[in-house]
Order: sequence, then C-alpha cells, then structure tokens
Amino acid sequence: MTRPGPLPRLLQVLVALVFAVLATVLPVTAATAAPEPPPSQETAASIGASPSSLVRAAPEGPRGPTGPRGARADQGDVTINVNDLTKKPSTPILTLLGLTLLSLVPAILLTCTSFSPVMVVLGLTRNALGLE
Repeated sequence: MTRPGPLPRLLQVLVALVFAVLATVLPVTAATAAPEPPPSQETAASIGASPSSLVRAAPEGPRGPTGPRGARADQGDVTINVNDLTKKPSTPILTLLGLTLLSLVPAILLTCTSFSPVMVVLGLTRNALGLE
C-alpha cells in the first residue's frame, strides 16, 4: 500500500476546512437575518390595496382529520362494494394454487402412506444380506 502524496492530503484538509466554515457561518446568517418589514403605503397603493390588508396573519396550525362526508355521514357505517370479486378466483390465483398443490402432492403422499417405512425395511434387509 502506498502512502498518499502531499497533494491529496492538502486537498482533504482544504475540503474539511471549507465544510467547517460553512457549517459555522450558515446557521449564524440565517439566525441573524432581519425580519421582513411590513409593506409600505406605496406598495399598498401600487397594487390597489389598503395597508392594513397587507399585514400578514399569524400562521395557523395543521387541522386534524375530518370524517367522511356524504348522504349517510351521520350514521357512522361504512359500505364497501366489491362488484362480485369473490365469486370466481382470477387466473393467476388459480395458477398459483395449482402449482402449490402440484409441488406438495409428493410430500403428502410420502407422509400419508407407508412408503417410507417400507423403503427403510428394504434398505436394512439389503444391507443385512450384503447385496449392493
């Protein structure tokens, strides 16, 4: 591994110094910025408004959620219409169920029948007889 030369090290120091200066100067300039003065009478006259109408109102907080509005909003019930989606499953769902069943059938047959114990007994018999 080679040691970095003086130029990359100097560049790293300069970049770090620039970030440090920006981090210290930017919050100070934002905090010391003067508030915007109220509009003058000339500004109000130029746009055809009175000076009192140009004064900024206090900001309002966020409004909470509102309930549903409609013909039956006062009853408090919810109706969902699925348009007969539950009558017949779609083709992708049927395909997925078919492939799942096809992959699980061998395992179900092995666990529900005596295939495994028979194969174990036959394997032990073959070893006992010395057949390979």
